[in-house]
Amino acid sequence: MAKGFGPKKTPPATKRQKAYFKLIQALLNCPSGRELKILGNHAHLIDAGLVEMMAMVATILVADKELTRAKFLIGWAVILTQELGLNNNFFSVEPTICSQENFLRQWDSIQEQTRFRLFFQLLDAISESRRNFQTVDQRIVPEINVVLEANQAQLDEHFVKVLRYHSSAILSEAPPAGKKGIAARLMMLSYCIHDFKKGNEANNLEIAIAGYEIAVTVLTYEAFPEQWAACQNSLGNAYHRRLKGDRAENLERSIACCQNALQVLTRESRPIMWAEIQKNLAIAYGNRIRGDRLENAELARIACCTAMEVYTREAMPEAWAQLQNNLGLIYRDRICGDKAENLEQAIACYQNALLFRTREEFPQLWAQTQINLASAYRHRIHGDPVENVEKAIAANLEALQVYTQDIFPADWAGVQTNLGNAYVHRRKGDRNENLEMAIVAHQSALKVFNPDEFPREWAMAQMNLGKCYFMVESHEKAIACYRLALTVCTPTAFPFECSGAGETLGKIGFAIKDWKLAIEGYGIAIEAVETRRTWATSEFRRQEILEEAIDIYPNIVQACINNKQLDKAVEYVERSRSKRLVDLMASNDLYSSAEIPAEIQQYLQDFERLQQQIDQERGRNQPSKDFDNSKLDNSRAALAAYNQTIADLEAEKLLIWEQLRRLDPVLAGQIRVNPLKFPSIQQLIDKPTTAIISFYTTVSDTFIFVVRQNEISLQSCAGLGFEDLHEWIFKNWLGQYVEDKDSWKEELVEMLAEIAKLLNLNDLLLWHLEGISELIIVPHFALHQIPFAALPIGDNRYLGDKFLIRYAPSCQVLSR
Repeated sequence: MAKGFGPKKTPPATKRQKAYFKLIQALLNCPSGRELKILGNHAHLIDAGLVEMMAMVATILVADKELTRAKFLIGWAVILTQELGLNNNFFSVEPTICSQENFLRQWDSIQEQTRFRLFFQLLDAISESRRNFQTVDQRIVPEINVVLEANQAQLDEHFVKVLRYHSSAILSEAPPAGKKGIAARLMMLSYCIHDFKKGNEANNLEIAIAGYEIAVTVLTYEAFPEQWAACQNSLGNAYHRRLKGDRAENLERSIACCQNALQVLTRESRPIMWAEIQKNLAIAYGNRIRGDRLENAELARIACCTAMEVYTREAMPEAWAQLQNNLGLIYRDRICGDKAENLEQAIACYQNALLFRTREEFPQLWAQTQINLASAYRHRIHGDPVENVEKAIAANLEALQVYTQDIFPADWAGVQTNLGNAYVHRRKGDRNENLEMAIVAHQSALKVFNPDEFPREWAMAQMNLGKCYFMVESHEKAIACYRLALTVCTPTAFPFECSGAGETLGKIGFAIKDWKLAIEGYGIAIEAVETRRTWATSEFRRQEILEEAIDIYPNIVQACINNKQLDKAVEYVERSRSKRLVDLMASNDLYSSAEIPAEIQQYLQDFERLQQQIDQERGRNQPSKDFDNSKLDNSRAALAAYNQTIADLEAEKLLIWEQLRRLDPVLAGQIRVNPLKFPSIQQLIDKPTTAIISFYTTVSDTFIFVVRQNEISLQSCAGLGFEDLHEWIFKNWLGQYVEDKDSWKEELVEMLAEIAKLLNLNDLLLWHLEGISELIIVPHFALHQIPFAALPIGDNRYLGDKFLIRYAPSCQVLSR
């Protein structure tokens, strides 16, 4: 007889034995699939004593003819006996406490055993259904869903491992004739899990992808082309929806799988599947990270329109409505063509989608399309601007009928954000009342968007709220909001958003004449802009970024001057010049007449590889179009991991750049510029009689910085802005030279005198250049065309008569 089961007298239960019994009761009464979680929460109780108690309770259940429950308990007792390394005769084992730490080390094995049983249970269920495996039979899906729903907690990374290992093992041992049936069952199982609406979506997709990938090793293109193509189509859909892995790579795989499927599934042979593949292609191209943005958008549009050749309004209205919504998103963001016309097309597409996406039949799809329509109306160019904003507000309010705070908190908060932005642009009604409604909407969004679960959305909401506070002149609140946003939107994490937030913070500084705040804001914006320009892959894109941020450098220079920090002003002037010079240079031009040395070539390739990795990481963290409600992990933990990854990659790039600078300083300078600090600029002056004259023009003024070995001074040409000086030079100096050289020669003396007058050259000599005999002139923009040595200074003398003059495009170049 088992120890502890004497027939005459039962000793009183200890406190631990009561805990065992309570745990066993919880296991017996829990829903299927929850056992592991319960055991994990009570790991401190998992020992030989629990196994004995399980055996005892099982014996009682057998006596009470509750055989199913007894079998369940004995099964778990056997698993725990094996995992704890106990003697199989566990009825007589003395209790040996197993620590939680020791048990958790064995937990993976226990979990895999339970997944093993579920895997074969699902395969058996498919086998017993005796379906035709040539195609996916929809009749089996509800049967499998019953099993999946009961065991959804087990559909995790352990299940993926079990599926991969045991599927491969079964196929390797199966006879050739039986492999097709096994692969077909595996494909059916993958389809069911792929389509399963409950559980963890990310895990479901990983399981489905694993199953499809193993199935196609048997269902090959050569042997079973239709099944292979069907599997490729399913993989294409799974990869564009995939939440794990590299997002850019997932989309590339999705496109490749879809294109594979189209080799077999033609419009003539399988029109519905062909159209489905076109729809998947449209989604993948629409969200694609790699390749040309314009080309990707056009490929997405073409695929969407192609799918509608089969998914017509009359034949398949629901699928047609989905394509119309997706096509609207493509037109909304389209680069090619006329922006205004594209928005009209987007609105028409959304309205088409709403013909069948009704609130009664498809409430969530209806609400999402209303949000898309609202966005298109808010940005609409044609039509009455007042009415467009009113329509945007109305569509957002419609969406709130479905997206309530209780049921869809994140979607509700997103609509609140959209509403707030619409109220900011509203022209109807009282401006202050509209701004107050915008503030209320953004504050509502922040009830859901918190920095832990939704850091990016929280930061954007803070920026939106800060913008409203700035507009109503609540400057302190605006500053607080932008500073909070910048804790998430850093120059490397989200440089686009960071540059906007920093620039607005700078504008607030100008508005309240807080020059330190202005320098803080514009300084952050410059870091972000320079990151974006470094990451840009073309000169065209770099120039776009520069145009978007055209006021940042002049404004920070002006703020530094206003704050009496001339040294800092010179640093930013030089920083602006150096970045522009780097953009204009092409690295390989240095080696146009010879091969790049192998060591340098390798460093260049490594540098480019790291930049591609950064681009991929950025792509993973960019919100996708809402083609199919794609999700990203946007938690604070995920954001912290992303920031660390970017920082590590940038650190690796810096190490490579240092090696390049050691081998070829000029080439390294073309790739990356370390901004010069003011002391380094002063060190370029080797004699006390030498001065650097640095010119810089803003919209309203021209500044002439005079840098000596031990001091700096400034001459301001107030009112001599960009148009007055540089446009004058382009028109009168360069333009006239191109059009009529003879008249240019006749007026040369007068023009040089006019330039000297515009620049207050005599005042510069009188107040700033005493004791100086050599000038290093660093011109700005059109001033590069002017022969400074020929500028008159009176008494029939010229600047070149008084000073030895050297020229440099920037101090960075001078330092080499």
